[in-house]
Amino acid sequence: MIATDIVLGMLKAACDFTAESGANNLIFEYADAEQLPFGDLMFDLVTCRVAAHHFCRGAQFFKESSRVLKTGGMLVVEDHVLPDDKDVAGCVERFEKMRDPSQNRAFSAN
Repeated sequence: MIATDIVLGMLKAACDFTAESGANNLIFEYADAEQLPFGDLMFDLVTCRVAAHHFCRGAQFFKESSRVLKTGGMLVVEDHVLPDDKDVAGCVERFEKMRDPSQNRAFSAN
């Protein structure tokens, strides 16, 4: 299993956590999700957990994920979503950007 992040501090925290828990089947690698450093058709599964709202070029992330997935592979994305109400969604987006300036854009479920 390869775990990636573009934030070195996050990679170190994940590496330390898994080392403390005794896990030894992980490789940690610095990577930009919008420009993955892996060959085509390498993975059975690509996951992205609570990060897609940080990507500047979300469509490029999906293209890269598709490129590195084997035929029949699966992409699983978990992220927060905005409410359908545009006024409320705008408030949530402004709050999230104030709370975390690295926030780029979240999406609604629709």
